Amino acid sequence: MNARVQDGASAQLERALGKYRGDFLDGEPVSDWHVELRDRLQRLYVDSLMLLGEAHAAAPGRAADAYRRVLATDELHEEALRGLMRALGESGERSQALRAYQRFAERLRTELDAEPDEQTMRLMERLQERSSGATEIRPSRA
Repeated sequence: MNARVQDGASAQLERALGKYRGDFLDGEPVSDWHVELRDRLQRLYVDSLMLLGEAHAAAPGRAADAYRRVLATDELHEEALRGLMRALGESGERSQALRAYQRFAERLRTELDAEPDEQTMRLMERLQERSSGATEIRPSRA
């Protein structure tokens, strides 16, 4: 478990994250006074999910769930994509990890006319090279 999330704290973090119901005042007919607060709450939510994903590194299925939640909020969060790819690779779901990469890369090209960064592409290449999804996929230290 991540040293930043001590014993029992990940359960508390999960309970707190369960209370987040989406963007603050989303769809309500109000002026822009709330936008800064909404953005700050969303960043806190995403950062907390990333921390939860790291905390569940020893449980790849739970880590993958946290990273999927990040990507549902921010589809172009590349660090979350890498976390998801590692978790899926470690849980034997290599083909799902590669599909997630392909969807992300296509969206990045379409929306931003950009390519995934080198670290993400190296992870994808390592996943492709694996003959078995049971091998652990660890982040490279670039």
